[in-house]
Amino acid sequence: MGRTMPDKSSCRTSQGFTLVELLVVIAIIGILIALLLPAVQAAREAARRVSCTNKLKQIGLALQNYHSAHRRFPPGGLFGQGPKGDHSGFGFAAMIMPYMELGVLYDNLDFTKDFNITPNIDQAIKAADSFRCPSFSGADGETWTITPGSIDDLSVGNYSGVSGADPPDTSGSPLHYLYPSGGHCGAYYINGILYPGSRVSVRDIVDGTASTFIVGERIFELRSWMRGDYYQDTLDRPWLVCSASAKGITKPLNPPPGEWIYDPKIGTRNILFNELYFGSEHPGGANFAKADGSVDFVEESVDFAVLKATATRDSSEVLHL
Repeated sequence: MGRTMPDKSSCRTSQGFTLVELLVVIAIIGILIALLLPAVQAAREAARRVSCTNKLKQIGLALQNYHSAHRRFPPGGLFGQGPKGDHSGFGFAAMIMPYMELGVLYDNLDFTKDFNITPNIDQAIKAADSFRCPSFSGADGETWTITPGSIDDLSVGNYSGVSGADPPDTSGSPLHYLYPSGGHCGAYYINGILYPGSRVSVRDIVDGTASTFIVGERIFELRSWMRGDYYQDTLDRPWLVCSASAKGITKPLNPPPGEWIYDPKIGTRNILFNELYFGSEHPGGANFAKADGSVDFVEESVDFAVLKATATRDSSEVLHL
């Protein structure tokens, strides 16, 4: 019996992709990548925001432990050692280092010198990561005036004390700010918890610790996390007081780029040093620690009156954001 010859018509030759098919595949891959990238970026930002929240919680817990040890919160900042107080001292963050597992670095600080003098600058750089938000890109995109490689650049931090705010009704209330100052500093508020030379304890927080900010995020015109305060002339009658470590809330969160201009050399500036606004690079708002140690993400759409009220300790508001 002879072999059956294969039907040639049933044989198919293998062919590659046509140009059209290849273009379609590339287009589909491009669409999938375009859909996937935002999700990946959102996931990464969510992780960074969680890390930022945890860092603020550590700061809040350290403030609580400092209060337990000293029966008050640390001063928002200390003045420098210059002949007229015109050198910057230490901010509140330096004083809570022993309560943040940074005790070894704290022991190497010399509080008889300014913050930016060796050995202090070395410790500021080593501990900077504990005071920097992972979402911070390294510039605020507007008026980043820090000199590259300077102490402020190498040890820049995102967490500032909340010194207070202008309450809605000041009639009959205690003095809520001190205004010794002209120049680029402006008034500094003293109705919050952390301000130059503050000695606030829990019993002073009439509005409740769970309703009062103590530390918040900033990205605009930052300085070293260790930098504190300075004055000019005499402390009892200063011409100005500038606080790098604590700010008053006088502006909304995350205002539109270019709305506020700060530069001591520009006569047209419309924001002063003690009121540089709070905000973050997290979409939609910023993290704040409260005096009870909790941390909240505050949406930038929050009512401005509520935002300011939560920055004061004794204006008879009991609010929850």
